[in-house]
Amino acid sequence: MSDESLGTVDVRFIEQGLNDWVVHAVFNKTGNTDVILEAPSGEKTVFNITVDRNTYKINKK
Repeated sequence: MSDESLGTVDVRFIEQGLNDWVVHAVFNKTGNTDVILEAPSGEKTVFNITVDRNTYKINKK
């Protein structure tokens, strides 16, 4: 996450033994930041996230 003060983001297994993953985020406050996901190949995908009090918006850049 570009602004780490907003919270944390990590990639986790959905279930042990399956080859499925999930992006897990925990937000500590409201704000706007970019989340950059990097594939093992090095390819990067950037998402802009706006976190409000009870909602969030995600847009791919």
